[in-house]
Amino acid sequence: MGWFRRRRDETYNEQVLREAGLADAGTNPAQPAFGAYIGAGARPAEWDVYTTCEAPEVAGDSVEFAALPEGDLIVAQQQGDADLSPFADAVEQHLKPPYRAIGRREEGARWAVAARQIDVRRMERDGEEFEDVEGDTVVRGTRLDADLWEIQEDRL
Repeated sequence: MGWFRRRRDETYNEQVLREAGLADAGTNPAQPAFGAYIGAGARPAEWDVYTTCEAPEVAGDSVEFAALPEGDLIVAQQQGDADLSPFADAVEQHLKPPYRAIGRREEGARWAVAARQIDVRRMERDGEEFEDVEGDTVVRGTRLDADLWEIQEDRL
């Protein structure tokens, strides 16, 4: 096998990580324990915080939630209905609400957690998502709950 040859069962990213000696996602300082999981979303994710927590009562292998400015959690994905406060407590040692977070089970009760600051606004709109162009800015919104929206603004 050649030096830059990719194995049939690996992606290009996996090949690059393997050749850099970072094949184990837990040793990649840029994205600990997440690897392709983060890149699987519809748009690229940029995370402000990477941390870990112990959450023995949470079922499944992944969670996703948003923390509102007042500290309430809006759960987007979770198996069961266990308390997600261990995730919020871990994130909030580094980042104040509002934020969006994802968690992925590492081993046993240990979870890796990534979070990023978000802009939350109250507004009356129909639907679950919107996209508006305002001059040289694109404004996207995703409904969190009732009149609460996660807003993202991108300059054109």
